[in-house]
Amino acid sequence: MEEWKRWYMAGLWDGDGSFGVSKHYRGNQFKTGKKWTVYQPFAIITLVDPKAEKIFNLLESEFGFRCVWKGNRYNPKWKIAFKWELVSQQACDFARAIEPFLIIKKERARILMDWPKKKRGHKNLMTDEERERVTQRQEELYQQMKLLNKRGNE
Repeated sequence: MEEWKRWYMAGLWDGDGSFGVSKHYRGNQFKTGKKWTVYQPFAIITLVDPKAEKIFNLLESEFGFRCVWKGNRYNPKWKIAFKWELVSQQACDFARAIEPFLIIKKERARILMDWPKKKRGHKNLMTDEERERVTQRQEELYQQMKLLNKRGNE
C-alpha cells in the first residue's frame, strides 16, 4: 500500500473514524445452560458526503471495508450518511497499517494490534487453559478500549 494512502487514512481516522471492541454473549443457555463471551474488534467510520466517491472506493479496494449502512434522508436539505466497517482480523490489520501515522487514536490502534487470535477450525484446536488465557487477555484489552473510548476522554 502506498504511504500517502496510509497517511490519508490515518488523518481521516483521527478525525472521523473509530476503533473499538464489541462484547456480547453467545450460547444455547436453554438447552445446555452454557454461555460464552465473544469479543470482536472493529474499525468503523461514518461519512456524510456521497460525492466523496474516491474515498469510498479507497476504503473498499485498498482496505476491504464494506458499506454496512446508508442513512435515510428525511429532509431534502440533509446529506446521506454512509457507515463503513471492518471487523475481526481485518480491523486489526487495518490498525497495524495506519498506526505509525495516527496521532489521536494511536493507543486504540495498538490495542487492536495486540489482539490475540483464537485458533479456529472444525475440531477443538485449543486446550481449555489456552482458551481461558486468550479470553482473559481479550477482556483486558476490551476494558482498556472501553476506558479510551469513554465520552469526554481524549
